[in-house]
Amino acid sequence: MFSSRLDPDLTPGRFQRALDELRAADTPLIDLTSGNPPACGLGPEAGVLAQALTAPAVAEYHPEPRGLLSTRQAVAAYYADRALPTLPEQIFLSASTSQAYAELIKLFADPGSEILVPQPSYPLFDMLVTLEGCRPVPFPSMRVADGRWRLDEAALEGAFSARTRAVILVSPNNPTGIYLAPAEQAAAQRLCAEHGCALILDEVFFDYPAEGFAYPRTVDEGAGLCVRLSGLSKVIGAPQLKLGWMRLSGEQARVHAACERLEFIADTYLSASTPAQLAAEALLPRRSPIQARIRERLHVNQHVAEQSFGRGSAARLLPREGGWYLVLRLPEDEDDEDLACRLLIDDHVVVQPGFFFGFPEGELVVLSLITPADEFAEGVRRVARRITARADAGDGGLQPPGIARDRQSA
Repeated sequence: MFSSRLDPDLTPGRFQRALDELRAADTPLIDLTSGNPPACGLGPEAGVLAQALTAPAVAEYHPEPRGLLSTRQAVAAYYADRALPTLPEQIFLSASTSQAYAELIKLFADPGSEILVPQPSYPLFDMLVTLEGCRPVPFPSMRVADGRWRLDEAALEGAFSARTRAVILVSPNNPTGIYLAPAEQAAAQRLCAEHGCALILDEVFFDYPAEGFAYPRTVDEGAGLCVRLSGLSKVIGAPQLKLGWMRLSGEQARVHAACERLEFIADTYLSASTPAQLAAEALLPRRSPIQARIRERLHVNQHVAEQSFGRGSAARLLPREGGWYLVLRLPEDEDDEDLACRLLIDDHVVVQPGFFFGFPEGELVVLSLITPADEFAEGVRRVARRITARADAGDGGLQPPGIARDRQSA
């Protein structure tokens, strides 16, 4: 009686089962996985947020499929600040970037179509594509000598088929934290144009380069059709406002045709929340101090991690150019899921095993840099201690007692 788009077995994996048990017992945990700014003491201050939600127009309702013009103007100004001149007509607002993906897949694909998704990357993409009745097709990034993950143009080109309708890229990638270089974006747009596909460019973390790193020049090539995604969840650290947006660009005829159809789709969902749209107008121009606090947290925690996993450590950090996450390479023959379970059960620290993100190797874990600084420092200390103890004992392959090994997603 249920849709085949849903996995018939929704039983949680062993990591999630252990986490659920500890939370049910009210066990204090250090969570090094959170991507929720308000829960980490970040985002707009309560007074600023409350003031942004008091505009008299919140009592009104104007069902505009693309979103309120004044809000789209504020989003266009955000892109202009990034040296991307943008007209309000290029902007569509949605209740979240997840809804934006759903609308875009409806725009570009039929049931059974294929959507190319990068690997490693955020696991939500597979779910969003599958729930729209389409098939996610992963294409690998190419890891170069310095540990950075770069776009493998040959792998991307080889992943196209007659059923491919769109390509998703993320800049900076979650979780590898690597920005898409201008030449890589241009190559992806060229391939998409040649195959009659759209490029969906997820830039939710774009405003958070690593300390000392200048993010790459933003390019807006004319070939084909490109849709940039972002939203208030990351731009001002306010996921509770539930507002995302799409910016369409490319060949004029394709953009016009896409906008006509996307407006029809958006109209069926009705407009995004009026209070959220009006709050965006007030908060986007005031984002600098909000983002500065988030960047400061990222920089502080990055330094702590570098000290904990520096020279002589059994584990090491992979290079990060931006975003909110760190990837930690474990000692050879260590197992990410096994270590994550041991950290959870014995040390009460929550980390994300690398297989959640589709890493092609099993010796990586992912840490969130927006964790409150004191918690992050203590959590990283426990992680480093556990890795060193396991490396010294040579028990990296041992599984936590009483928990059968499996690779089910959490």
